[in-house]
Amino acid sequence: VDAGGEGLKPIVIEASGLSGSTIYREVLAGRFPKPRRIGNSKVWVSGELTAWLKAQADGSEWQPAQVATA
Repeated sequence: VDAGGEGLKPIVIEASGLSGSTIYREVLAGRFPKPRRIGNSKVWVSGELTAWLKAQADGSEWQPAQVATA
């Protein structure tokens, strides 16, 4: 999900039920998936958002996926 240059895409806000400022605060706290930078864009990996949503529905704590480093 592309965040583009104009801020969060409405689908990220709508799916999460959080405001844009809350999403960024939760990202900084490690409680929401971090967007990835691709070129000049920031994108959310749909699978990470899905995992976050599932954890919310299950009432469990979301754990960020381990990202491989080169």
